[in-house]
Amino acid sequence: MLTRTAAISVHMSNPLELGVTWETYAFVSFFTIEACLKMFGMGTHDYFTSGWNCFDFIVTGVSLIGLAAEILGHWSFLVVARHLR
Repeated sequence: MLTRTAAISVHMSNPLELGVTWETYAFVSFFTIEACLKMFGMGTHDYFTSGWNCFDFIVTGVSLIGLAAEILGHWSFLVVARHLR
């Protein structure tokens, strides 16, 4: 978070213009690998019985969805999500 804050304060006048950076890829990758390893090590049933693991899974999933939406563009992601109804 500190590197993201420093990048915003130094390089951007408008923080909303800052797109996906290497920090985003690094943190989302790290947390995805962590969740996968914990599910593999604990088993899915034991993994999802812990409230904190469920919280981590939801946050990681939302991060992956947000990263995919940023990479693919907002409109192409909405077209894919429409079929999930």
